[in-house]
Amino acid sequence: MKKGKSHGSDIHSLPSGKQGRTLKGFRIRKIIVGFVALLVCFWAVWLAIPESVIAGYTKELLKNNNIPVEFAGIKKGFFYTIRIERVLVNKNLPNTLHSIPNRQTLILTVQNVDITPDPLSFLTLNPRLNFSGEINGGAIQGTFTGMFQRAAIRINGGHIQVNGLPILETIGIYGNGTIAFNFKWENDKGEITFAIDHADLKRVPVGINAAPLQVFKRVKGVLALTDTVTLNSLTMEGRGVYIRVKGIIREHVFDGTMEVMMDSSFDQFHLFQATLKQYHVSPGYYVIPYHQVF
Repeated sequence: MKKGKSHGSDIHSLPSGKQGRTLKGFRIRKIIVGFVALLVCFWAVWLAIPESVIAGYTKELLKNNNIPVEFAGIKKGFFYTIRIERVLVNKNLPNTLHSIPNRQTLILTVQNVDITPDPLSFLTLNPRLNFSGEINGGAIQGTFTGMFQRAAIRINGGHIQVNGLPILETIGIYGNGTIAFNFKWENDKGEITFAIDHADLKRVPVGINAAPLQVFKRVKGVLALTDTVTLNSLTMEGRGVYIRVKGIIREHVFDGTMEVMMDSSFDQFHLFQATLKQYHVSPGYYVIPYHQVF
């Protein structure tokens, strides 16, 4: 009488090569099924989380990195995406003896923000969010990486209108033109580099009332952001004239120096030469200590 073969021994009766391939295929199927089940679990959890919880968590995360924000119109997408109608970015103002505590000032308004996570980054415990949005007629895109106090932010933008941009008004720049910028923030420190093309300036923090601001067609700047705003460099270029400003801004008060370089091709050369005589260092070069409230 012949004994029947058990099904459990089928795989062991295969040649060794086929047996290895079968075991490998079985393991791969288990991994795929497990991965899909994990995604479904994450998706179910995502759908269950209210928008208010997402907004509160994000605000607290940014607050821990000294970036206070307010959200308006936050909505979840189907596959882990987020849409925010408006983000208000503020800056904490330092407390003084007679000031109201925990004061803030608006530095940026971002509209139509789309946020998309990088799923693989969450497996490395260093989550990354990609985002894009609109600022004052221009566009931005960037990344938010990390968690809690270790978070890092990178943003670049272009074709943004200067007029009505609070972060520039904070450092005393008013007027028209388009701005491109790069922003980074990490370990409670930030840096902004920017350039304004086709400038038509109405006011700048250099304090020369006689300056014909319309001659400056290009402006560049580098700002360091901590508890104060440090103006590492603000340069303004025009035909025959170049101005560079450096200093620190505290409580809307600028303290620093201004360098003026000009030659005879500058339309107002003789007027400036007479006005700046006391600050003369060498031919065509002047250094002016400067203090201004704005």
